[in-house]
Amino acid sequence: MNSKIVLMSSSLFQFVIGTLLTFLPEESNSVLHIEPNEWSTIVFQLLGALYVGSAVNNWMAKGARMGGIYQRPLCMGNFAHFLIGGMALIKLVTTNQHWLLLVLSIGYTIFGLSFAYLFMNHPKEVQ
Repeated sequence: MNSKIVLMSSSLFQFVIGTLLTFLPEESNSVLHIEPNEWSTIVFQLLGALYVGSAVNNWMAKGARMGGIYQRPLCMGNFAHFLIGGMALIKLVTTNQHWLLLVLSIGYTIFGLSFAYLFMNHPKEVQ
């Protein structure tokens, strides 16, 4: 599995979510059927900032080989994020069949499995 493709696609995935949450927090509230207030707005904007920050980390590390000792913390952080988030989204999808939750849970599951694979397999030597 090419780590560059995984890092670039996860970066774009997180950047889109982060940008939407940062610049459209009230609209995000209404899509999720949450009554907009100042607390939910600021929480969504802060969450968007976290997503954008993680996207920048992944984008900047896309040229490095994942799974080695230097990129292991980045790989483990992504794995934990996507694993925990994916499990929470899958649990929520079982009770609330919203199309957005289904799309997010599929994306989180794919990236969780991808980072698990990168973490478990050390980089191969290029011949």
